[in-house]
Amino acid sequence: MTTAALLIDTAPLELHQLHRLAGCDEWTVQLYADYVLTRERVATGNPAIRLLREEWAAARPRRACYLEQRLRDLSETATKQALWTIAQRAFNWLSGYAVAAQLKPVRAVTHSDGEVEILRASFLVARDGAEQFKEEVRFSGVTNEGLRCENRGPWPPHSFVRRGASTVPGALGHSRPQQS
Repeated sequence: MTTAALLIDTAPLELHQLHRLAGCDEWTVQLYADYVLTRERVATGNPAIRLLREEWAAARPRRACYLEQRLRDLSETATKQALWTIAQRAFNWLSGYAVAAQLKPVRAVTHSDGEVEILRASFLVARDGAEQFKEEVRFSGVTNEGLRCENRGPWPPHSFVRRGASTVPGALGHSRPQQS
């Protein structure tokens, strides 16, 4: 296929993308969580972990060693699941203030004594909604102790013009939950 034929063949797609990008900028967001604090919250809130801790405290040395390993494994699994849930909720929430959104890869969460990155995403945000979007990013980082949220932008929306880029449409216009 010639270059001219390819351009003609893809023109409707390219034109649609250009219309979608008009009046929008790209913002990147990274969400970090305090791993130790999250693990402690999970340990106190998870009934299976509490039961295993009680069993471990009453066990004889050999059994206690086995239960301690099970407790570590269960705690790590539950912590990783909690971090994934936090990241998914933040992504879904912020997507509601964007025209489109894309998840970016982050390193696998492993045991840490500090912060771990749990979300990296790009959002296509209408320029007239940029202040509200930045406020929601700030809100996402301050509503939960142990979370820190960073945003960068505005950038030209390069991530949203690639052919075959996987995006999630935003649901502009939901309201923030009330703080208690």
